[in-house]
Amino acid sequence: MSDKKTAATEEKIAQNGDLHVLTATEIFENDAIPVEWVNTPEWAQGKSDAGFYVRGLTGIERDRYESGLIKGRGKKRDVNLENARAKLVALCAINGPDPDTAQRVFNFGQVKKLGQMSVVPLQRAFEVAQKLSGLTDDQIDELTENLDQTQGDGFG
Repeated sequence: MSDKKTAATEEKIAQNGDLHVLTATEIFENDAIPVEWVNTPEWAQGKSDAGFYVRGLTGIERDRYESGLIKGRGKKRDVNLENARAKLVALCAINGPDPDTAQRVFNFGQVKKLGQMSVVPLQRAFEVAQKLSGLTDDQIDELTENLDQTQGDGFG
């Protein structure tokens, strides 16, 4: 742990007493996937209350999404952001507020068509999906940089 993080933790303990260290059981019982409503009236003939729910990704889903952005093998790997917005929205758009029971709005066969839709509502849904999944533009840039750094390291 860095000195800065250690100092911050020690300061919290001093202010609040002992910190509560979560158990695996507590974590697994209280994992809440965030969900947010996204209005997309552009796709509903102007109905202002039309849209869908967007959920955050799980760790596995995010890893799959990111690995799906990498094309090629070995020294010929590259980041392919083609239709990245539609891919993320298709993964995250659901038909209800409960991520455990809701169904995806789009299937994987519809990703290309989704990418051909107006970018305004697509971007709105993409930004919410990014936020709820903890995925920033800086992290995509980092993925690109890390790919450049690992070229030829024997892990491809």
